[in-house]
Amino acid sequence: MSIQDFDRATVRSLMNEMEAALQGVADKHGIVLKRKGCSFRGNVCPVPFEFRVERVTEEGNVETPESVTYKQQAAMHGLKPEWLFEWFTDFSGKRLQVVGLKPRRRKYPVVVRAENGTQYKMSAAQVQRHMAGR
Repeated sequence: MSIQDFDRATVRSLMNEMEAALQGVADKHGIVLKRKGCSFRGNVCPVPFEFRVERVTEEGNVETPESVTYKQQAAMHGLKPEWLFEWFTDFSGKRLQVVGLKPRRRKYPVVVRAENGTQYKMSAAQVQRHMAGR
């Protein structure tokens, strides 16, 4: 079967097939494969995959590009570098962990993760208030 144009079902099928094939390559080399979203139109569909080497710290935390950026730029946002991978409870009672910083997100640059693995974004001021009140 030859593809004439890309549509949602075709792209989804192709992405699933590519992800399965690339996962074998990632496993072979000990790296992480991350599937990203993509947009397509007509006869063009960019391949939305990322390979990443993730290092684990002595404490068992995964070091990501966001965590490295946090270590480098925390002080510029009024945050303390030692808050990285620290847990706190927000005002609704949810336990969150500071896991990184994305400085291009000006309003909510801090990346936090809930106990169930869901990631959220917060402002630096929110994190400062929560860390002061733990």
